[in-house]
Amino acid sequence: MTLEDQLKNRFIAFRKKHIGSQYDAAEVCECSQKNISEIESGKTSISLNTAYMLYKKKKMSTEWFFDGKGSDLRTSEPKESLLTNISELKGEIEVMKKYIETMQKSMKKLIIDFYAIK
Repeated sequence: MTLEDQLKNRFIAFRKKHIGSQYDAAEVCECSQKNISEIESGKTSISLNTAYMLYKKKKMSTEWFFDGKGSDLRTSEPKESLLTNISELKGEIEVMKKYIETMQKSMKKLIIDFYAIK
């Protein structure tokens, strides 16, 4: 049996045991139900993003998924490092900066429009 067939079979087993329908799996994996169907029929390979979504949202064990060893669920949460937290905070800061810039532009336009009416 090929590695792709093994991954497909583990994907199907995990979906049936921990998620339910293909539609529900599509929501978890943030893809279409058609994509889930194509993975399960062997028409397309499982993407790294799909496997990551199962790992992140449903606590799927990567060791089980890729090697077939151990439990299908993680027994412990991955340890976060300070660098990971700092990186996430930097990303959030950038999003907030863009939001503030947008709000400042909107406020400036409102002030200009307000004084233009007088």
